[in-house]
Amino acid sequence: MPVASLMQTDTVVVLLLSLTVVVAALAPRIKLPVTVGLVLVGLALNIAGLVEAELSPDLVFYVFLPPVIFEASFNLRKEDFFKDWKRTVSLAVPGVAIVTLIVGVGVHGLGQPWTVALLFAAIVAGTDPVSVVAMFRDLGTSARLTTIIQAESIINDGMGAVAFAVVLALVTGGHATAGWAIGKLVWMCVVGLGLGTVLGCVALWLHRLIDEWKAEFSISIALAYGSFVAAQWLGASGVLAAMAAGFIVGNWGSRFRLEAETRELMRLTWEYGAFFVNGMVFLLIGLIMDWRTIVDNLELVLAAFALTLAARAFIVYGYEGLARAARGGAPMSWSHVLWWGGLRGTLALALLLTVPADIPGLPTLQALVYGTVLCSLLIEGMTIPLLVDRLQPPADLAAWKASRFGARSTPPDGIPS
Repeated sequence: MPVASLMQTDTVVVLLLSLTVVVAALAPRIKLPVTVGLVLVGLALNIAGLVEAELSPDLVFYVFLPPVIFEASFNLRKEDFFKDWKRTVSLAVPGVAIVTLIVGVGVHGLGQPWTVALLFAAIVAGTDPVSVVAMFRDLGTSARLTTIIQAESIINDGMGAVAFAVVLALVTGGHATAGWAIGKLVWMCVVGLGLGTVLGCVALWLHRLIDEWKAEFSISIALAYGSFVAAQWLGASGVLAAMAAGFIVGNWGSRFRLEAETRELMRLTWEYGAFFVNGMVFLLIGLIMDWRTIVDNLELVLAAFALTLAARAFIVYGYEGLARAARGGAPMSWSHVLWWGGLRGTLALALLLTVPADIPGLPTLQALVYGTVLCSLLIEGMTIPLLVDRLQPPADLAAWKASRFGARSTPPDGIPS
């Protein structure tokens, strides 16, 4: 069974679902992010020894991850995405590669072998600000800034999964070369995105033929899991496939007889499902992490976490600095929020669980990943509301640019206002 406990498996599942509901209801009352509360509750149960949990890699990767990716991309509006696509793609695509390089070299410099350093870097390269997006909405933060973080996180998840797969193949296969790695990278991205797009179009065609909401929702479930599994079977990126499929159906479904009522029902149902999946994942993060190993390697964990923050800062402030130099860019307060809002979570856990047990230095790798995720959620996650409240980032980017550059100025950074 995927979850083994001192209690029966079904009892544990009911307990996890109940705790998710209770924490989700109580956390906002004490100004605590829901995901942080879930991790703390799981960690408390772990330390107290009340529940012992074991998690199957397949459960997280093939059951938990697809609906989270699909739901996020399904609800991402193309009009909002294309307003800031250059910023989003720049932060996500080269950003993942640069973060992997910086963190990998840095962790190796801390005395860790290249295998551990590069795997850790690839696992934490992608950001996972699911809780931050929900928090921003509650705080009334700029919808455009929230969209940038959401879109970046979705693409980050895909590119992070691809980077991890390439690095894992390089460190486990002695025959792998740089040329092979580049080919693998291209194959995973092109085939993953292409397959997701094709299957999304097939789903749209089926929506045109079917006019019954239960059947149409079943199509979306089959699409979310089917695109992910099919891409993985082809050696491509399941994350990118599910992302592309969700984006296609979510944005063009209305043109293929996906009625507004049906689409809203699908949106709410997927959002509800993603809430429970994320809730269980963050509870399990607290339950399964070996906190004793984290404590034993605390200095290394803190140094690695600091490296991830530094690498994230290099990407965010570097891009915005270049954009401002061209009389464009966004307010500095946006840069601060983008930097501090780059949390690590579900994807890092999913990728870590797929690392083979015979990898040298696996206990250290686990301590680094779990420790970094814990620091990210507790330190960044708990202080994001304070940061947003203090900075008060402007909601209207066009008005801010007009006040800075003049009403007739068009900043040539390629980012529409």
